[in-house]
Amino acid sequence: MALDDRAVYMARWRDRALKVLDAAALEGHPRRAELRLLLATRWDGRASVASSGYRIARGFQSSLYELLFDGANGEMAAIDPKAGMATATSRWPVVIRRLLDAQPAAWLPPDYPDWRSLQLAALDRVIQSMGNENRSLPTATWGVRNTAAISHPLAAALPFLAPYLSAPPDQLAGDADMPRVAGPKFGQSERMTISAGHEELGLFNMPGGQSGHPLSPYFLAGHDDWVHGRPLPLLPGPAQHTLILRP
Repeated sequence: MALDDRAVYMARWRDRALKVLDAAALEGHPRRAELRLLLATRWDGRASVASSGYRIARGFQSSLYELLFDGANGEMAAIDPKAGMATATSRWPVVIRRLLDAQPAAWLPPDYPDWRSLQLAALDRVIQSMGNENRSLPTATWGVRNTAAISHPLAAALPFLAPYLSAPPDQLAGDADMPRVAGPKFGQSERMTISAGHEELGLFNMPGGQSGHPLSPYFLAGHDDWVHGRPLPLLPGPAQHTLILRP
């Protein structure tokens, strides 16, 4: 269950993007045509590292947020730099969906003649953001966007030691809105599955290893298994070390 990265939530945004990318929207816009092809063919229904389609759908939602709430976010940030629509309510995606369905004229930003133009502008932003990485659109996958940036706290104070104090920049499957929570700087701190009465079958994964000491053999131990979802046994094996506390 903890490895479930199905894009059930983001699939609805993919459907909306495919609908607006019709023949009229693609005419004279080869990059939009390429984007639509990726959205249709490079989609496996998951937030997988190789999926271009998932990244496009995710980017479409994010770009709509920026275009619709830019003015309101600016007003709120003037009062509190940390304020914004996303912090005011976690239901902002629902608001966007309602707006796209109802298309009220009063909510349409003044730079756009209609709601279709707004959605196409959001998709053009996705094309631009994916192209800013000096990559072709097919290689700008979700894994490229969702690359781990996990470091020991000391790495910020000693940046010259960061290569030795950081986990590898692994491409991570998963996202925020699914059981397999994963982002560049956040994610499942551990995965632990236990069947009551069958503890010997319990499974465990942990990023970063069980030691925070960079010179310890257990620093980052098991991290690669966490990245790739390889289950490890929960219960300990034979004792390898013994710690004796003497008064």
